[in-house]
Amino acid sequence: MRFLGDVDDEGARKAEEAMREAAASRQRFGATLGGFGAFPSAQAPRVLWIGMLQGAEPNALLASALDQALARHGFEPAEESFEPAPHRGRVGALPGTGRRDCSMRRRWRRASRWTACSS
Repeated sequence: MRFLGDVDDEGARKAEEAMREAAASRQRFGATLGGFGAFPSAQAPRVLWIGMLQGAEPNALLASALDQALARHGFEPAEESFEPAPHRGRVGALPGTGRRDCSMRRRWRRASRWTACSS
């Protein structure tokens, strides 16, 4: 939800405390992932992404609670606003070929959605 950069042990402890506070302040929620895509195109992907079909609003509220908790623990505000696209991955070149490995893209095309929930 938030990139903190390099933190020492004390910073990690504070970040963990902030995460616990943020999670405790929000209700549990389910999420459904889907809506796959690629940049700049599916034919020549550099970045793959999975969208959030359900649960984006509570996820954004959790991110806001986390930002507030991190600020209380001395962390700087986020440089970018939170976007509820939970997974992005870069597609790298195959060693020694200069060609991109699109095997993940082919597997993602077969999948349509995943649902995660907490009980």
